[in-house]
Amino acid sequence: KEYYVKVVCNKGRGVAVAVLKALESITSFQIQSSNLATVGDTLVLTFTLKVSACEFDKKRPPNLKILLSGAFLKQGFKFKTVIVDRLTKSAHFLPMREDDTLEKLTRQYLKEVVSKHGVQVSIISDRDGRFTSHFWKSLNKALGTRLDMSTAYHPETDAHWPEIIHETTEKIVQIKSRIQAARDRQKSYVDVRLKPLEFRVGDKVMLKVSPWTGVIRFGKREKLNPRYIGPFKILARVGTVAYRIKLAEQLSRVHITLYVSKLKKCMADEPLAIPLDEIQVDDKLNFIEEPVEIMDREVKRLKQSRILIVKVHWNSRRGPEFTWERKDQMQKKYPHLSQILRWWKITRHEL
Repeated sequence: KEYYVKVVCNKGRGVAVAVLKALESITSFQIQSSNLATVGDTLVLTFTLKVSACEFDKKRPPNLKILLSGAFLKQGFKFKTVIVDRLTKSAHFLPMREDDTLEKLTRQYLKEVVSKHGVQVSIISDRDGRFTSHFWKSLNKALGTRLDMSTAYHPETDAHWPEIIHETTEKIVQIKSRIQAARDRQKSYVDVRLKPLEFRVGDKVMLKVSPWTGVIRFGKREKLNPRYIGPFKILARVGTVAYRIKLAEQLSRVHITLYVSKLKKCMADEPLAIPLDEIQVDDKLNFIEEPVEIMDREVKRLKQSRILIVKVHWNSRRGPEFTWERKDQMQKKYPHLSQILRWWKITRHEL
């Protein structure tokens, strides 16, 4: 004997847990499908099970109420019509025989669903012959129910949901394995070409610094090439990827322990080393460039505003460098240029 049972627990999740533990004690108990949903303060647990009636009545909890509206004895039934509420996810199971007519399905639908929950606003059903028939469409039209057929967006109505979950799980595993294989392949390529950089105590290294103007540039920033200063002597090795070096007095703000990526092995050609004279480096190893003079001005026209920009000449170590910067930012960042910049204003004909 097989029952389709709808369990309603009115005292919270603790009762549902107790119900499941109590059902585990039944040796011949087997859950085919289950669903848990919260409707207001009521926790509705719906599941399908196979168990003898006498054994189930003996071991079920006393505070468990079984709604016989969904309990049917399966005697010769090979199919079941499942009606699921899209909001609460509660379900009705209507057992059907292979030779049952649409008239019997209609009577069960009116008895088990319409009489208890009222006429439905809309129904999404699969494309079974019973639901695509003219009689079923006329019945729902007379009841005022909109009848929609399943599409690719509702695969669960055609009993494809478990298959989709299984296929999706397999695809996720395949995607993970392929991504990991691609990572390992790329890592093997990098490991062949990239050699670990190691230094010894007493070696001379060059220190990497980055050029930085100190203002937000108007538009895109030009590509900056890395620069190295030094050489400096390595005093000790700290861990596996850091070294302690002896810095000059001009770099007193920089921490003496540096990551290996900031260092470069110094060759014996001393003239290639960049001296520290007239070079300013902050605590983050950014090479600070200062403006020398204002060369020109221009008005940047936007949709609803006008921005005054100036052409700045920088004291770059790479040679003369000219960029367009906003006047207000330059005036705020470099107060010593205020006397020059205050005369650069937008005239009336430039508005």
